Amino acid sequence: MTRVKVCCIKSNYEADLAIHCGAYALGLVGPMPSGPGPISPEEAGIICSYVSGKVNTFYLTSKIELNDIVNEYNLVKSSHLQLTDSTTTETRKTLKIQFPNLI
Repeated sequence: MTRVKVCCIKSNYEADLAIHCGAYALGLVGPMPSGPGPISPEEAGIICSYVSGKVNTFYLTSKIELNDIVNEYNLVKSSHLQLTDSTTTETRKTLKIQFPNLI
């Protein structure tokens, strides 16, 4: 079975459309140094809350420091966190301890 993640979701309407078309997951892109599609963590949090239980959500963050990642994630509450830049092993271990249900 092929699963599709639709990325760069910017609104509840786009989320509904992607889910209706069979998306397995939604990608929500946080602030990035470049590229199309970023939204604020607050906007991502609204969308994640709206689709909770309907579909997996991936929040993409460019943050690399533990406190920055945690602060941003606490606004979003996605089912998955996708780190788009290098972080330390200690940061990743601490994230797994702090958010054990986060995939």
